[in-house]
Amino acid sequence: MNLQPNFALLLGAAQALVVGFAVPDLMRSLGRKWIWASAAVALGISVVFSFMINGINEPDTLVMTAFLGVLTLGVSILRVQSVTASIEKQLSEAPAVVSFAKRYFDRLAPNGVINRAILWELLEDGGFSDAQRPLVKYLDAHLDEIGHVADHIFVSAGPMGHGAAVVPVYVISRADLDSYLARVRSKYHRWC
Repeated sequence: MNLQPNFALLLGAAQALVVGFAVPDLMRSLGRKWIWASAAVALGISVVFSFMINGINEPDTLVMTAFLGVLTLGVSILRVQSVTASIEKQLSEAPAVVSFAKRYFDRLAPNGVINRAILWELLEDGGFSDAQRPLVKYLDAHLDEIGHVADHIFVSAGPMGHGAAVVPVYVISRADLDSYLARVRSKYHRWC
């Protein structure tokens, strides 16, 4: 293809960041062993892309390929570490969160379900101790995984509906709490 050197470098760096970030996310459900393999997959994609944008016989191709390979590998390793820590944290904290939410359900769900507005209000008002606040934050961060869709709202981001989206509204019921541990363990069974 032989693009201008600066444009090729910019395009390659953008590709390295996107691929290095996305591939580990796409492979997260495959487990601990395969998430580390995702760094090698990202590196392979980066090398092929580098040859595509620079041409195989160009003198700078090897330098560019090495640079983009190192960049992709660095980004993907950082992402793998982040994804791994996030999954391990979710698996370790889920039992305590479910226990907490069941114990304080009436306070967390005055209308019969836990929703984001109530969680934000409780976090803002300081209605829970410093030890309990991370559990409320966990409920908020994982509302879509723990709960279910109760409604949809139409959000317009521009004049006359341009850029509009339909956004799901999640809530957590007692039944959701009862099934959450099994669902999260099933989702990440290759991590246990």
